[in-house]
Amino acid sequence: MEFNGERIREMKKLKLELATILGAFALLVTSFTTSAGAVDWGSIGAGVNFGGAHAEIAGKETGAATDESATEDAQMAIASAYAQITLGDQWFGKGNGFAFGYETFFGEATFSNESEGISDIKGSATGVITTVKNSAEATIKNIGTMYIETPGFTPLGIFLKAGWSDMDLITKEDLGTGGAYGDASIDGALVGFGFKKSVGHFHIKSEVNYTDWDSISLTNTGTATVGATSVTGTPEVWSGKIGIGIQF
Repeated sequence: MEFNGERIREMKKLKLELATILGAFALLVTSFTTSAGAVDWGSIGAGVNFGGAHAEIAGKETGAATDESATEDAQMAIASAYAQITLGDQWFGKGNGFAFGYETFFGEATFSNESEGISDIKGSATGVITTVKNSAEATIKNIGTMYIETPGFTPLGIFLKAGWSDMDLITKEDLGTGGAYGDASIDGALVGFGFKKSVGHFHIKSEVNYTDWDSISLTNTGTATVGATSVTGTPEVWSGKIGIGIQF
């Protein structure tokens, strides 16, 4: 599947709509909790996370003289902010029920590659063979996740987490053929586990997550004279983080 600027705008619009729905639901929870008086059935909260992530993209280029495969990786520090609604406080303790939330990440990771090869860069009739350098970068950014967490079980507060994430993949290249690849917006399923505790109006948690992103396919837009090439890739991200938040 190919992606373009319109696809990215649609995903950003959906992300904003989901965040708006979550905010409206939070207001509903606050209103209901106030009217319910002594019934402590839920709470709302927000916080920040800090940690690190390891990302890998296994990719393949097809349509050129020789198909090529490669795996690139990158590491990055991550910081995020989240808002969540917790339900079931009366059974699991304040701030320790099922949590439904949205998390947005700050920062980005960049993959880069440079190669040198022999080619007729413009398909010239003169048959001049030229040595060219190809360089390419791919940056992942604008990551957001809708998630659900189980209550924290055992004295350690062990919980499981599942969610759905989306991000933008921005490409930048300098190719001997004069071609270019577009940008993409992709989704992925997240799973993880961690430990959490609530004390008064505060909560802390640490967690480890894995995100299996959908495969992407981008086509070189400037290789008509030498045969169209395309690149497919499958990103994966492992992350670990520690967070602190407040709840009401």
